[in-house]
Amino acid sequence: MKFAICLFALGCALMFAAGASAEDMLPDDKDALAPFEDVGPAETTQTAPICVDDICSYTITTYQEIDLGGPGCYDGYRWWNEDVNTYFSDPSFSCRLRSATLCTRFCDADFLDQPASTAELDVVQFGPYAIDIFKGENGQWEQMCWDVRTQILDNNGRSIQFVVNVDATHNSHYWAVTVDYASLKTVWDCRYPLADIEIQAIP
Repeated sequence: MKFAICLFALGCALMFAAGASAEDMLPDDKDALAPFEDVGPAETTQTAPICVDDICSYTITTYQEIDLGGPGCYDGYRWWNEDVNTYFSDPSFSCRLRSATLCTRFCDADFLDQPASTAELDVVQFGPYAIDIFKGENGQWEQMCWDVRTQILDNNGRSIQFVVNVDATHNSHYWAVTVDYASLKTVWDCRYPLADIEIQAIP
């Protein structure tokens, strides 16, 4: 019964997260005309501006990676009371968000090779949304990635929470998982009037 309730709750969370289309939340071209802003601690690269008819455009790419575990599959085990609970810096610019990809690498998530009634449920949360569960097998390394444009556009703070609720259906040592790292990459398309901006390279 507890397993069924957990799946129902996760299903509701995923439906809620998917309710607003990321495409619907993208600014139109007029709103995308804005000056360069500092992204903060994220690793940031910027293409050279291209100017046509007094409108200049460039692309900004940001990348962040959080180290979360040991080098081996069984070196960084996390149990039900050792959830991942950390933060990414919000990488937002006053530009059009082309893509935002959250990835994580993990090992020994006993989901695909177990009966539904006893499978390991490690629930991934980004911002306020539960977005998925780790889909892995005993002793195997896996990587999963998600489109998180909606979560980035919805966020109003300077950081975004990243959580893995380890073995969400148990309150004692039953399943464990190793989480190696989590990364967040965003790509922004920026446009601005040439006369309004002094072009400066990112330090």
